[in-house]
Amino acid sequence: MLIYTAAGGAGTNFQFNMTYLPEFISWNDGGNPINNLRIETKEDGVLHDWSADCIAAMNGWRHTGALAANDVFMRIANGKILERTVTISGQTSAVGAINFFVFSRNMGDIPYQTKTAQVLALQPTEFKDFAALFV
Repeated sequence: MLIYTAAGGAGTNFQFNMTYLPEFISWNDGGNPINNLRIETKEDGVLHDWSADCIAAMNGWRHTGALAANDVFMRIANGKILERTVTISGQTSAVGAINFFVFSRNMGDIPYQTKTAQVLALQPTEFKDFAALFV
């Protein structure tokens, strides 16, 4: 379902609200990746705060089949979670409106969360309790 259209333009900020957290969010950036995307809920806080690099690394995680050119497919929960106050914000990188779509395959109860960290050479970094690791 089309949920929002972000106006195009280099460095144009956008924000939209929802009353539930969907399982997936998807968009086609037309070859101009967005600069960042942030998903937060009043109930859970910041779930995702992705830079363009994070989006590129995670695009298509647990997606079955190939994605069409410039399609971005992000999994954000284990299903549709009702009664959430959701704010999705970000910034475009170039001219051209971007349509955002959300959908869910089933009802859910677990919002996924991503965290980023710097990993430096010769400095041990421990990772635990994660579903996926993108380095």
